[in-house]
Amino acid sequence: MSLPKVGIAIPYYRVWEGPMGLSAMAMAMRTAAVFTTISTPEDKAGMLPIATSGCYIEDNRNGLVNFFLNSGIPLTHVLWIDTDMQFPEDALLRLLAHDKDIVGCNYRTRTPPYACAGIYQNGDIETMQPGLRRMVQIPTGFLLTKFEVFQKLPFPWFKPGLHNEARDDVYFCRLAQAHGYEIWCDNDLTKEIIHIDTQQIPWFRPDQIQEVTGSQLNMERNAAQGKAQAQEVGKLFEGRVAAE
Repeated sequence: MSLPKVGIAIPYYRVWEGPMGLSAMAMAMRTAAVFTTISTPEDKAGMLPIATSGCYIEDNRNGLVNFFLNSGIPLTHVLWIDTDMQFPEDALLRLLAHDKDIVGCNYRTRTPPYACAGIYQNGDIETMQPGLRRMVQIPTGFLLTKFEVFQKLPFPWFKPGLHNEARDDVYFCRLAQAHGYEIWCDNDLTKEIIHIDTQQIPWFRPDQIQEVTGSQLNMERNAAQGKAQAQEVGKLFEGRVAAE
């Protein structure tokens, strides 16, 4: 069995989040140290980071896969990293150890009520269960796939959704499952993943989710203030007309 040769695929638009860049550097150094110890003159483990920028995420992902396929590099895996993720330095090593075709992490979405981005095969009861868990779909923010998956699946691997069609990672998951692949989530690593927005969104228990009403209250308050101001302006205008 060949030692791991991982293409690190980073699609982005314009900028990266700083914590993601620091996480990636720490992970690369930790992984390289291990790869050095297991490599032999005949077979060397390695990593190749490639990024592509554009406003259409599906084009970015398909372009990265096409680059890897056309490069002739004997990759064994592709690690997908979104630029708004934060992860531990041993994350890649832990996913490689599972030896699964498709395995990654779940995480919270960036908008209230911060639901799971992925869907567990047996429902939300598995949200906080330890170990590996089967998934119906998993996000690609931190996802490891064996390279042969893309060699065997038809193009496009990622697709923009039109008229309520599945898109991006959801499309990829459905395509992979239709061709017999299982999708797995490392729930232990999931609990160490942070989704970065204006604030950092860590993993948490389902019972910690609370309905967010602040934005609605602000909208109602602003609307009331705007109505009151309009009435005051109206009164001033009426008084001025009467005076004339």
